[in-house]
Amino acid sequence: MKALGKTLDTIPCENPDQYVALWYQQGEPIMGRIWNDNGKVAAAFGWFGKDYTGMKVGSLQVLVELMDNIRGFDYSWQPFSVCGGFGEKEWIPVYVDYPKGIISPCVITWEGKQILGKVDIRNEKASSAFNGKENIIVGPAVQTQMVLCRKPKPGYKFE
Repeated sequence: MKALGKTLDTIPCENPDQYVALWYQQGEPIMGRIWNDNGKVAAAFGWFGKDYTGMKVGSLQVLVELMDNIRGFDYSWQPFSVCGGFGEKEWIPVYVDYPKGIISPCVITWEGKQILGKVDIRNEKASSAFNGKENIIVGPAVQTQMVLCRKPKPGYKFE
């Protein structure tokens, strides 16, 4: 799944073609990004203020977007303000739930540039790994960050 469905206007020295990936660190789900690095898969994940890249990243999962005619839902990148609340909503974040948070893919805007990372829906905290560390946004500034969501097509529902 390509971030925002397009090539990003991203941070200098980062690949602008970023894809959603999931990695686990000490049992915690971490959403981050992968990209093509001269024919090899490269990745970046942020966790506890650190940037995990290269050999620090073991196995990971990549979110693949199935063809429209074989899936029962639509994808869309929505602002946190639209999808981050609890209760009934049209667009539901793509997420992994665990005791400490609800983790979703999120494109954050950092100093005017876009970069794929994660958002913790429960704790209103978004972040991305770049420039050697996990860069974090908390509180009201999270409201404008773009979260990967889905909604069921007519005749379908989520369990």
